[in-house]
Amino acid sequence: MFRPGFVLSMALVLVCTPAPAGAKETFKTVLKKADSYAVRRDYLNAYPLYRKAAELNPKSSEAHTGLAWMIYRTGLEPLPRAMEEGLLAVKYNPKNVTAHNILGAVYFSMGNIAAAQHEFRTVLKLDPKRRCSGCGKMEALLGKEDLKLVPFDSKEALVNPYDKPLDDKSGAKAKPK
Repeated sequence: MFRPGFVLSMALVLVCTPAPAGAKETFKTVLKKADSYAVRRDYLNAYPLYRKAAELNPKSSEAHTGLAWMIYRTGLEPLPRAMEEGLLAVKYNPKNVTAHNILGAVYFSMGNIAAAQHEFRTVLKLDPKRRCSGCGKMEALLGKEDLKLVPFDSKEALVNPYDKPLDDKSGAKAKPK
C-alpha cells in the first residue's frame, strides 16, 4: 500500500521537524530565565522557574538556592520550606556561599539566632569580604559589632562596607589620609 521510500521519508520529516516553541526547556535555559527575573527583583516570575529548575535537576545547588531565596522573599510558602531548599543547596554544594547566606537569613527570620550565626560564620569563612545586604556588615549579626538594620533597598544597604569610599568629584577611589 505504501512505498518503503515514502514511509522512510515521512519518518525523517517527523524526526527532523523542530519542536514547537513551547517544547521542553533545558535546565540551563530555565535557570538562566529564573536568574534574569531574580536580578530584576521580579520574584513572583522567578519563583516558578526556580521550582521548575529544581525539578529538572534535583541535585542543582543553584536551583535550590534560588528557590530558597524566592520562598523567603515572596512568602508564597512557609519559611520552613525555604530552610529545606537552603539545606538541599548546601548539601549539594557545601561551598555555595549564597546558599549559606540565604540559610542564615532564613534561620534569623525564624528566630534561630544560633543557627543563623553558624551559617554567617560559614559564609565569612568561605568569603571573608562577604556582606549581608540589609544589615551592613555580617559581623554585626555575629555579635562583633552593633547590629544596625537598614531597609533592604536603601542606599546604605547597597554599599559594600569593605569597598574604599569613592572621591565624590572624580569617582576614583579616595586615597587614605
